[in-house]
Amino acid sequence: MRTQLVTTAADVISRAMQQGRTLPAALAVALDSAQLLQSPDTAAEFEKLLRWHDEDGKAIDAATRLREDLRARILELEADREASDREYEAATARIAELEAAAETALPWAHTMPESDLHLFLDDLVGAAMNRWRTEADGSDVPDRTTLALVEAACAKWRTPGKGYRSDEPDVYPPALPWARLMDDDDLEEFLADLTAAIIGRDGTAALDEVEKTCGTWRLIAEAQHAHNTAPGPAAQGGAR
Repeated sequence: MRTQLVTTAADVISRAMQQGRTLPAALAVALDSAQLLQSPDTAAEFEKLLRWHDEDGKAIDAATRLREDLRARILELEADREASDREYEAATARIAELEAAAETALPWAHTMPESDLHLFLDDLVGAAMNRWRTEADGSDVPDRTTLALVEAACAKWRTPGKGYRSDEPDVYPPALPWARLMDDDDLEEFLADLTAAIIGRDGTAALDEVEKTCGTWRLIAEAQHAHNTAPGPAAQGGAR
């Protein structure tokens, strides 16, 4: 028995009788108007169409929900991309600020005549390469000693345009004061990079590479020093 069809027919008959149509012919007309007086094949086809319509409706609803979900995800991705773009732009601007604010490590060297610059760079690389030499007892030369030799080479040539300054080696403050803040490992790498910046280059090309090397390691040295000297939780909490 097709329960749904019988229930529908009963409902149609009930409404017709409530309207005062009680004669069999009147009830038959009501059933026909409701398309309930169909052949079994027609009724089956009609039910199939109803099922297809229901399934199509569900598919449309699912597609609509998927489209809405995708649109929401696109909005999220666009927001994330905008946030990433803003972060990238802020970082780029900050780097530019730091680079613009960074002091030239050896400003006086940029005013030297080419002949003096060549001699200064020879002294500088010679001092930096001291780190590969050994003491009389066979031990390695400490990197702090090599750094002192690098500072001495800078002090000799510190006055722009006046050449060799061996007569006043202690007049000027350190050229690379931030290098003293480095730990042993960082100082070793800095001296190696300083040597590599000069070897194979000459004149302004070598000096520019030295400045880049000093700029990079200055940021590292100062950041590491700030981290190492930052007050710990106990200091922030006060004495107990």
